[in-house]
Amino acid sequence: MELDVHALKENLFEDLNHRWMLISATDGEHANSMTAGWGGMGVMWERDVFFIMVRPCRYTYEILEKTDTVTLSFFGDGYRKELTYLGRNSGRDEDKLALCGLTPVIEGKDVYFKEAKTVLSGRIIAKMDLKSEHLVDETLERCYPQKDYHRIYVCEFVRGFEQ
Repeated sequence: MELDVHALKENLFEDLNHRWMLISATDGEHANSMTAGWGGMGVMWERDVFFIMVRPCRYTYEILEKTDTVTLSFFGDGYRKELTYLGRNSGRDEDKLALCGLTPVIEGKDVYFKEAKTVLSGRIIAKMDLKSEHLVDETLERCYPQKDYHRIYVCEFVRGFEQ
């Protein structure tokens, strides 16, 4: 069912915090997904947006740098094993989408999973690199022991659906 982002049935903040989500993208040749527990949504530049953070060491980062589209897949209970697998294994080393135990769907530039209860598709409209000097609260440095700061992607909401 098509999704009006202003009428979400689910609390995506609760899903993100307790059930995680998958960030997925394709560059037309390769597709990949990674598990994430950070992100947000709101309004920026008079547009409905969501934002995600991806570290440069991730294979998904490489793909995001070659595309302008990203999808977020949210799941109900019972998918912890599959999301853990997608978070711990690299798409550089294996075809994670074929091995993860979920059913990937690739529609044009969108990559999502049949089992997802909510899917958001967005167009990347801004990228910003987080740096140590941007962290006003010094205790946040504990999240970066390797100094591998995230790139923040701001994405304009394009479409979505709930199942």
